[in-house]
Amino acid sequence: SQIVRNADWKEKLEYFEDPEKLRYFTDAGFNGYHLSQIVMNADWEEKLRYFGDPEKLRYFTDAGFNRFHLSQIVVGGAWEEKLKYFEDPEKLRCFTDAGFNGFHLSLFVVNAGWEEKLDLVISSPGIQGALSEGRITHGQLAKMLKKRNWRQLVLQL
Repeated sequence: SQIVRNADWKEKLEYFEDPEKLRYFTDAGFNGYHLSQIVMNADWEEKLRYFGDPEKLRYFTDAGFNRFHLSQIVVGGAWEEKLKYFEDPEKLRCFTDAGFNGFHLSLFVVNAGWEEKLDLVISSPGIQGALSEGRITHGQLAKMLKKRNWRQLVLQL
């Protein structure tokens, strides 16, 4: 049902009728839910081509992203910019060294202001202090940054 949502539903289904394409994605661990999320909105063919690159897919999975995380990152707009942000090994290392995993990062980038959120998480002494002192967990922070009033919530840390 998610695959045929929005325009181009017929082309989406025809894409997966190709046994080679479908086998590649299922062999890589993507299930129907992941694929439906990837193709839900515009640029679905471009998204599938991106993940069709074994090197890029390996880079993200080696960094701790699973297929659910990747499918959530590309659901909305600006998906290429989001993935390019994480392609920078230094930026990604900052997050993983601080204890963030793919789930946390996929939540950070769900809504608007995603780059501001990521930069703030790395640079804010208030956030780093709250995490190191145990006043907030990585998961709680990720959920906080997904909310509409995330700026006000972060200031309270």
